[in-house]
Amino acid sequence: MVDHRLGETKGLISPVTLDGSALTEWTGTLVDVERIAAGLGAAASGSIAGRTALRGAFTLDAPADLYLDTASWGKGFAFVNGFFLGRYWANGPQRTLYVPAPATRAGENEIVVLELEQVAKAVAAFVSDPDLGHREE
Repeated sequence: MVDHRLGETKGLISPVTLDGSALTEWTGTLVDVERIAAGLGAAASGSIAGRTALRGAFTLDAPADLYLDTASWGKGFAFVNGFFLGRYWANGPQRTLYVPAPATRAGENEIVVLELEQVAKAVAAFVSDPDLGHREE
């Protein structure tokens, strides 16, 4: 499938191989993000296993640039006030997502997280500096 906006092919576009040999008899698992989002609930305390959607709120005096700390989360997607911040994954080097000031507002703001694996700590925290992982190889 080709996306009309990017012109790039999506998904698997050639045989899957391991050390040059084609892998067979494997399956992919569809993740129904809409179904997960339909079960959107308030943030819970403690560890949460499995696919879930969490919602929380935070208050600001004025719109501000922020960095969302994802270090204790598994793998998923994060939104602030409906603005898509990006994907996060505990296996990746990046541990924060940038929240631009125009995506926030004075007063109450909403954060939504679609978690696909496991949250070690169901807490949304903002930090003062980005954590992009190792800067040298």
